[in-house]
Amino acid sequence: LTRPVPEGSHRAVTVGIRPEHIHLTVEGRGNHQKVPATIDVVEPLGHDVIVTARSGAGIFQMQTEIYAGLRPADNLDLWFDTDRIYLFDQETEWAI
Repeated sequence: LTRPVPEGSHRAVTVGIRPEHIHLTVEGRGNHQKVPATIDVVEPLGHDVIVTARSGAGIFQMQTEIYAGLRPADNLDLWFDTDRIYLFDQETEWAI
């Protein structure tokens, strides 16, 4: 469910992004934002891995190919496809 936000209003939001929309390099068209992070966990899933990384912006999971050679404690830049970011009202948890 989405709800319009009145112009000029201020509210706390939570940023959400799917793991497949976080990349190790800028991929495709669109807007991308670099987020420096440190890897906590690497979970192999066949040809892919799920990587849990933490940054000043929070804890994120991304999905990438296993041959990327990622290891816990590696520092890296994650690239967020900002066209794929979702915002949620922290009070109501509704998408905005």
